[in-house]
Amino acid sequence: MKKFLLLLTLFASSICAMAQDAVSAKVSGSTLNIGLTNSVEYVAFQMDIKLPAGVNATTFSAVTSRLTAGSTAAIGDPGFIVASNKIDDANNIYRVIAYNLSNNAIAGASGDDVLTIALSATVGTPSQVEVSNILFVKKDGLAAQKLANVTGVAGYQLGDVNHDDKVNGLDLALVLNYILGAADASQLDVQLADMNGKDGVNGVDLALVLNAILGI
Repeated sequence: MKKFLLLLTLFASSICAMAQDAVSAKVSGSTLNIGLTNSVEYVAFQMDIKLPAGVNATTFSAVTSRLTAGSTAAIGDPGFIVASNKIDDANNIYRVIAYNLSNNAIAGASGDDVLTIALSATVGTPSQVEVSNILFVKKDGLAAQKLANVTGVAGYQLGDVNHDDKVNGLDLALVLNYILGAADASQLDVQLADMNGKDGVNGVDLALVLNAILGI
């Protein structure tokens, strides 16, 4: 068993070294921040955001600091437009699209915000924000790339069981150790480990954590 866990730790370390474009969702009071970890540049994006019942999105603002150096138009100016619409009243789902008329790209970075959403009320534990249908358009070739869907739970992403603002091999190792009884609830966030919200934490959740790491 110890050898197996050692092998898993080595595997996790190798995964951590792999760059993977992904979106994160963080809640801070009445503000929702959408972050992007990316190794390639993007010029447009789309995503659907589900808010808790009774909470509305009041403004959507793209973050200017993520534009590439030398860009002539800031995000939020006419060169980069953010449009939004509530597409599902019953489930409180908004669709947001940001597109760039000047071909200024969102520079590569690790987890920095690309979008800030002001909310009509404070969102706190255990309220959830779900982000899905995430598409980013690459600058080169204008090909659309689907990024991993995420769910923010109490300000953290599902799978981020150690609260370090990313899902990687370390989280995978912790979830496996928890399933095997080698780790307890004091060592990880069990709520974030229950990826599918069903039947506690088991092998299905482990596979879903791995999929999140690989962007599947």
